[in-house]
Amino acid sequence: MAGDVTVAVESDDAAPLVEAVERAATGAAVRPTGGTADADLVVADGRAGLVESVRTTTDALVLPVDAGAGVRSVPRDAVGRAVADVAAGAADRVERPVLSVRVDDADPVPALFDVTLVTAEPARISEYAVHGGGRRIDGVRADGVVVATPAGSRGYAAAAGGPTVDPACAAVSVTPIAPFVTDAEGWVLPDASLALSVERDEGDVSLLVDGRDEGNLSVDATTRVSRAGVVEVAVVEASADFYSA
Repeated sequence: MAGDVTVAVESDDAAPLVEAVERAATGAAVRPTGGTADADLVVADGRAGLVESVRTTTDALVLPVDAGAGVRSVPRDAVGRAVADVAAGAADRVERPVLSVRVDDADPVPALFDVTLVTAEPARISEYAVHGGGRRIDGVRADGVVVATPAGSRGYAAAAGGPTVDPACAAVSVTPIAPFVTDAEGWVLPDASLALSVERDEGDVSLLVDGRDEGNLSVDATTRVSRAGVVEVAVVEASADFYSA
């Protein structure tokens, strides 16, 4: 991406990052802008900024900033240098899968990190079914179940006891949350097509996509998860390793 680069900043507090980008600019090489639609590069602040950039931007290269493990983000104090590296053509492009999450016939929602079905009330157990490859994989009584991409497998899914999925794998982890039995299994499955359903509920079950509440699920609803595409992440010298904390 050597040459002129239009940079957008996706952040709840964009001013410090915009200033860092402006300091990194030399002549017309980098032009900070307020919108993401026509940007060549989106500087995505934190996990929330990264999720928002994936939901609103389709083609831009994304530079994650302090976005946690799994996405090779750069620290905030390295943003200026990182943008300058991108403008100079000194960045690699790394693809991260984006999932499509669709409940019955509703419009799909993109997911970069994880998809979670969870009982809204504490200490309420429901029964969830997992389907993949056209067959039922298993059912589990638990507080919920989380499907995680490789990026998401370093976050909430890991806290629930799920494995780390290497980004070279076209797979997701599926992990029960606080299962009722001690020997409940988790699974690593292809990310092509999954279906999750609530077979029995003892309280409202919420659908969370990248941590955002997408509403309650009924017992007869089917949540379909499939790979929708990729987001390209800029990896520079300051980017963390995938396995870094």
